[in-house]
Amino acid sequence: MGRHLRLVLFRHTQIDSPFVDSDVIHMQVGGMSTIILDSMEAIREMLDVRSSSYSDRTRLPMAVELSGWDWAISLMPYGETWRKHRKMMHESFNVVVAKQFRPQLIKSTNALLERLVGESDRVLDELRLMAGSFILDVAYGIKVKSTDDPYMHIVETAMDALSYTAIYGSFLVDYLPALKYLPGWIPGCGFRRKAAIWYQASHDLIEKPFAETLRNMASDSESPSFTAKLIREGAGKADPERNEIIRNTAGIIYAGAAETTVSTLGWFVLAMLKHPEVQRKAQAEVDAVLGHGALPRFEDRPMLPYVEAVVKEVLRWKPVTPLAVPHMSSLDYDDEFRGFRIPAGAEVVGNAWAVLQDETTYPEPTTFNPERFLRDGKLDPTVQDPEVAAFGFGRRMCPGRHLAIDALWINIASIIATLNIEKCVDKATGSVLEPSYEGRGVLVVSPVPFKCKFTVRSAQSERAIQAANLFSE
Repeated sequence: MGRHLRLVLFRHTQIDSPFVDSDVIHMQVGGMSTIILDSMEAIREMLDVRSSSYSDRTRLPMAVELSGWDWAISLMPYGETWRKHRKMMHESFNVVVAKQFRPQLIKSTNALLERLVGESDRVLDELRLMAGSFILDVAYGIKVKSTDDPYMHIVETAMDALSYTAIYGSFLVDYLPALKYLPGWIPGCGFRRKAAIWYQASHDLIEKPFAETLRNMASDSESPSFTAKLIREGAGKADPERNEIIRNTAGIIYAGAAETTVSTLGWFVLAMLKHPEVQRKAQAEVDAVLGHGALPRFEDRPMLPYVEAVVKEVLRWKPVTPLAVPHMSSLDYDDEFRGFRIPAGAEVVGNAWAVLQDETTYPEPTTFNPERFLRDGKLDPTVQDPEVAAFGFGRRMCPGRHLAIDALWINIASIIATLNIEKCVDKATGSVLEPSYEGRGVLVVSPVPFKCKFTVRSAQSERAIQAANLFSE
C-alpha cells in the first residue's frame, strides 16, 4: 500500500499539483496523516523555521527494525544519536573539507571518459562504476576497477532492498509493528523471510568494506580514506561509540552518494541527446575559455557559467528524489500551521518536484533550458538555485551535498569538453534510435536503461584523456 501511495504522490507532484488551490495538502491513508508541502515558502516555514518540531523520521519497522537499516543517518529518529552522526558527517564533508577529495574524483572521472567512448547500452553501468570507485576510495581506500567487483554488487543489492522497504506502508508490518515478532512460516508473514535476506545485504554494506579497511590498517597497508583517518585520530580515546559512528557514516556515504549521482548524470546524458544545441553551446564555452582539448579543473569553474547553468538545469529538470525523504512532526504534541491542525506524528513531504517545476519560478518548466539561470552571460543570482530543493530540507538536508555537486560538475564539464554525445542509428534501417526519457523508481528516480554513442571530439581531446589516465596510474 505504501508503494502505491508513494506512486500516487509522485503522480500528484507531476500532474495534479497545479490544479490544487493550496500549497499545503493533507492526505489520510491507512491511519497515517501525510502533509504535502507544494511550495518553497511552505517548506521553509515548516521544515526550516520550525525544524525542531519537523525533523523526525517515520518509524519504518520493515526497513529499520527487520532489514537492518537502523545504522543509516537518513532514517534515524531525531535525537542525540542522530546528532552525533550528523556532526561527524558535517565535519568530514562540509564545503571546505570536501575539496580534499577532488584528486580521487578527477581520477574516477578521467577513467570514465576513456570507458565511455563507443556505442553502448551500458551507460548507466559505467556511471555507476565511476561513482562507486570514487566513493569506495574516499570512504575506505578501496580501489574498484570493474562493475563486477563484489563491492559494487553489495551496494546494488542493498539499495534495491531499501527501495522496497523505506516507504511507509510497503509492508503490513509497518502498520502493525507487532507482526515482526511472528515467525515467517505463519501465513501473511512472508515478509520475515525477505527481511532476513535484506538484513544480510544491509549488514554486508556496512561491515565488509569497513572490515577490509581495518585489516589493511593492521598491516599498515591502507590507502588514505575517511575511515582510516578517523579511526587513527580516535585511537586511545575513551569513546566506545566512535568506531560505530565512523562505520555507519562511511556506510551511508557508500550507499547514498552512488545512486543519486548516477541517476543525475544519466539525466544529463539524456538532456544532451534531446538538446544537442545545448551540448554545442557548452562545448563552445569550454573551448573559448580553456582551449580545445583541455580537461577542465575545479579552478576553471567560475569562468564557465554556461556549464554551471547546465548542472543546475539537470538538477531542476529531473530531480532524482522528487519527494525527498519524508519528515515527521513531533510525536509529543499537535501543531498548528496556517490555521491547519498538524497531528502529532504526521508524515511531512517536501515536494521537491513541485518546487523545481513551478512555472512562476521557472517558466516553461518541462523544457530543458540552462539559460534560465543566466543574465548577460553570467549566473543570475535572482533565479532560485535548484540546490534548495534537490538535496532535502531543513536539518535533514543531505550533509554530503558538497561532495555530490563537485562530482556532478567535474563529470559534466569533462564530458562536455572531450566527448560528443549522440543518438544511435539502427544499422538495418538507418533510422535514429530515440531513447526513452521516462524515469523508474520511487525512492530515487533514475532513467530507464538507454543506448547512445560517445565519440571523442578530436585528436587533441583523445590525447588529453589518455595522458590524464596515464598520469593517474
